[in-house]
Amino acid sequence: MNLGEIAELAFNSSADEIIDLAKKVKARLMDEREKGSSDKHRIVGGLVKLPSKGRAVVIGDLHGDMESLLHILKQSGFTGEDANLIFLGDYGDRGSLSPEVIYIVLKLKEMYGDKIVMLRGNHERPPIFPHDLPIYLEYKYGERGEEVYRCLLELFN
Repeated sequence: MNLGEIAELAFNSSADEIIDLAKKVKARLMDEREKGSSDKHRIVGGLVKLPSKGRAVVIGDLHGDMESLLHILKQSGFTGEDANLIFLGDYGDRGSLSPEVIYIVLKLKEMYGDKIVMLRGNHERPPIFPHDLPIYLEYKYGERGEEVYRCLLELFN
């Protein structure tokens, strides 16, 4: 699946699809924490230790900026096998495409597993999530926006 296809999925995602994706990613993150390490990275306490060899692409503070996310991913040449993507959090808030940005980050985690490191930024701190995110989720998913919001709260908890 290429980046364009992932972006299209993000734009066309239903509430059920993002909820299902968030649940899968949460299970994967829990599994990574329980196992503590893999051949790609090691989790020690609250630290993620990456291999000493290879490329790392660090992406921070997207705040719903889909254009920047897609630009960074294209410019990095990330293929899922050649580098680790390290997301520093602050995926949503302030940008009207916050649901789509969050979807893409979750989809990358689902597809590439421990090649994707998802850190929680100050805008993902439960119990209060970014103030704008619920509005964008409601706009995109209608009355199910609140359900998606609660699911994302559980993911980042």
